[in-house]
Amino acid sequence: MSSPPPPPPAEPPSSLLESHEIVSVSSKPFASLPLLLPKNLQYDPDTNSVAPRQDETSSSSSTTDTAHELSIVPNAGLEMIEQLPSPYKLSMISCVGPYRTGKSFLMSRFFHRDDDGKDEAKKSCFAVGPTLEGCTRGIWISTRALKDKDGVYKFLLDCQGMGDPEEDEDDAETVNARIALACLLISSVFVFNNSSHPDRGSLQFLRYLATIRKRMPQTTTTTITSSTFSPRKTSLQKQEPQHPEQQQTLHHLTTYYPCFLWVFRDFFLQLPKRRDTGVQYTLKEYMLERVLMPTSTSPRNAHGTSEEDVVVESLLNDFKDLQVLKVGYPKRNDMVSFSPEELSQLDDIPWDTLEETFRTDIENVIDYCLGQATPFSLGQEEASAGKKQWSWNPMRSSAPKNSHATGKQYAKWCEQVVALIHSDGVLPNIPNLQHQLLQSIADEQLAVAISDYRETMRDYLDSCPVYNTVKNGGTNGDTTTLASQLGPNGIAESDELIRKSSEIVATLEDQLKETISSASILGVALDDFKKVCHDDSESTSHLSRLQDENFKRSKTACEALIHSLYDPIRTTVREEPKSLKLEQFEGRVSKIREAF
Repeated sequence: MSSPPPPPPAEPPSSLLESHEIVSVSSKPFASLPLLLPKNLQYDPDTNSVAPRQDETSSSSSTTDTAHELSIVPNAGLEMIEQLPSPYKLSMISCVGPYRTGKSFLMSRFFHRDDDGKDEAKKSCFAVGPTLEGCTRGIWISTRALKDKDGVYKFLLDCQGMGDPEEDEDDAETVNARIALACLLISSVFVFNNSSHPDRGSLQFLRYLATIRKRMPQTTTTTITSSTFSPRKTSLQKQEPQHPEQQQTLHHLTTYYPCFLWVFRDFFLQLPKRRDTGVQYTLKEYMLERVLMPTSTSPRNAHGTSEEDVVVESLLNDFKDLQVLKVGYPKRNDMVSFSPEELSQLDDIPWDTLEETFRTDIENVIDYCLGQATPFSLGQEEASAGKKQWSWNPMRSSAPKNSHATGKQYAKWCEQVVALIHSDGVLPNIPNLQHQLLQSIADEQLAVAISDYRETMRDYLDSCPVYNTVKNGGTNGDTTTLASQLGPNGIAESDELIRKSSEIVATLEDQLKETISSASILGVALDDFKKVCHDDSESTSHLSRLQDENFKRSKTACEALIHSLYDPIRTTVREEPKSLKLEQFEGRVSKIREAF
């Protein structure tokens, strides 16, 4: 009888989204939590909502001053990230753009599953509303993550929309730049979502890139010329700088800028064909070859550079990667348009009733984001000219083991980013700043490990018996009374003390390896830890001090034992010399044997 044929191989996932597992990270019953909020808003952790801050002592002018200042929200998103255990590898996908262009809907689609009916999977991640008023304030983070096969937990960041008419124009410009800079420094993928056409006018919403670029250290802005582009460029090529210092600047920026994804929403126009080949442009090709080109009509500064040109230069040079995708206008499967009421609540419409092209466009956006969302890293080390340089490279594929940021490290970095976005002038060197942060965290972890070693070894030594009561299978006698007179100070065998120290050091070294991601900082920390704690050749190490104390305890115990053995014959020895009969002497010796 022939065996049944083997089952057909499982079909690979049709999209990257299907290969990811949705994991709930927060214990709170909310789909998202605030990460940063304007200071003029107050957060209610019970309802997960925000409202204007009610402060009777604040005037309207002070309220306006705080409208463009962002602060970390306590007991919310950052606390969730900080509490992630060390093995977690995390990545952030942020979405910015004009208000009411569907950012929150796009981000919520990451957690939808159209092949199951779980209520958790169908729940919107971020607030979506039917009114003209923007729904999102500040930056919010998802409480669920998409976990890939490598164990990377990918979170989503939804940001306050730009261009809200209810906001003061000057305040809005400041907030936009700060939110954008924050997302650039804490994300692996930066999604710019807007509904304009692919033309020069669409660059107006990216003015903050020029503002940010001016604040970057050593940034040199150069005029873009048509020679930058080749006629048939089909992929992003970075400009070749003319000067070494510009090369250093461009490399410096790409080491800590994320990938940039430009999404054109409600896109329905047909792209033109190339004149020479008749092949239709892709949207990315069209942007690179027809839109992101220098123009003589833009207003220029004294250096001959326009703000638009600086934005273009930033897009082409500063980011790890640049991709341009479209999302068409949503329609039903039968190509019937939705009513305005339905469009305002698009998240409630069953996914399989939407037109297939629209769904494919959304899936393409999700696939790109998930494919580029590699573990977030701080203080990446790169070997150069025989020495180590520090740079942050979240997209680097050859990152060394444990180079990714832990939840605590990421939370600490977010705190520093908040300080950076509110500072003035040129930003400090970002890689150096991150290195200092990692060093500070490593110093804290090293201090904890040293304290744990000292406490654990002290407890071990005190728990040891003062006298060994067993010797070669026999008993040494009862020393309970004598030991109790010496107090709780135990005594360890010398070799056992060293062995125990080695065990504790190995355990604490493993903990340091889990919490310190930088290879060189870890190496120094491990050397310092062993030198301070376990190096018995160092007279100041904790082990050497314990060995000295153990010796003193042993000496005290031996003196007590000698006195206890001497006491039974003290009187006889101190009497006037006289001869003892053999049985009398053996009687005295037997008392010593009985004592020990």
